[in-house]
Amino acid sequence: MRPKCFVWLVWAAPVVLCGCNATVNRSIALGDGKTVRFSHHTVNGSITIGSNCDVQATCESVNGAITVGPDSRVRTLQAVNGQIDLRERVIVQGNISSVNGSIRCSPGVRVERGVSSANGKVELAGTTVARDIKTHNTDVTLLRGSIVEGGIIVRRRRDSDSRRRVEIRVTDGSLVKGDVVVQDADAEVAVYLSNGGMVQGQIEGATVFR
Repeated sequence: MRPKCFVWLVWAAPVVLCGCNATVNRSIALGDGKTVRFSHHTVNGSITIGSNCDVQATCESVNGAITVGPDSRVRTLQAVNGQIDLRERVIVQGNISSVNGSIRCSPGVRVERGVSSANGKVELAGTTVARDIKTHNTDVTLLRGSIVEGGIIVRRRRDSDSRRRVEIRVTDGSLVKGDVVVQDADAEVAVYLSNGGMVQGQIEGATVFR
């Protein structure tokens, strides 16, 4: 994942000043109550957004974490090696995606598109996801009445040459309205339904434990 703004920083510096906050080795922090209309990109630093903020652009980190404070509204969050941590009642108007870092959402969070992670764990507590959760190698846990209005998809790996185990846990009254679909024959997927956790759709290619 290569932040486009790093290219603009070299070739069109005036554009960067207007539309993007890009840095390589520094972290980015927004104080409480801030409203910004430009994107934030960092390579080796973290991105911290305070409470009651309104960020109408992409936040992207390569090697650092992304943390969003309570009651904030953000657009799209992307990380490669850092975790993504959303506090209470955050609204994500776009997608959340991670390659190797975990994704954690606190109660009241709403993701208006989807959540995807290749290798980092996904843990949602009291969270609503309007579309799908997609994963390759990682476990997914839904807690405290979380709702996935789409499905959960275990996607095929391009370099798949050995079997791997993926665990999907739906508990505490959480609900998946769509299907659980395993697209990779090399993935051994277990779906655990407990404490009122439900999948309304079909569960395809996985073993179910109740």
